[in-house]
Amino acid sequence: MRPPVPEFSRPLALRDLGPEGTTLRIEASAEECAALARRFGLAGIARLAAELWVEPMAGPGTLRLEGRLEAAVRQTCVVTLEPFDQAVAAHFERLYAPPGDEAPGAAGEGAGGEDVVEPLAGDSLDLGEVVAEELALDLDPYPRAPGVDTSEVLKNYGVSADNAADAGPFAALAKLKRDPGA
Repeated sequence: MRPPVPEFSRPLALRDLGPEGTTLRIEASAEECAALARRFGLAGIARLAAELWVEPMAGPGTLRLEGRLEAAVRQTCVVTLEPFDQAVAAHFERLYAPPGDEAPGAAGEGAGGEDVVEPLAGDSLDLGEVVAEELALDLDPYPRAPGVDTSEVLKNYGVSADNAADAGPFAALAKLKRDPGA
């Protein structure tokens, strides 16, 4: 059974990658943007584009991918529940190696601070899916529209702006720390 094709697929055949590497620009179509918006639970994506640099590294089959993505997304404010537009721009770097050759490199860091090298699956690298993943990582999980005042929302829960810090999830623990006999 073949895995499903991602909404934004731009496979790069690894056999076509020369020793000097390559620079590419990819952009999602309106249909791909709509499909990605559904996947990520967004109100919409107006634009998604990326500039990418792919180069072979020292080890056989090892690649370095560096990129910059730009997107115009429509998110829903967690306070007002109204949609708002937001620009997303991010720079990223990833390392890839054949399965079993994922030695630490210069890409992102894992949980223990070690560098992460992702396994290459097959004879191509789907640059569109990489860009989609990076966009998902750069989205605010709790988006708030610009200028939204949370004091009204806090008042609905009996919290004033003055004591908002005392009303957080660790307020009881903080109180115990200040007053151990409480």
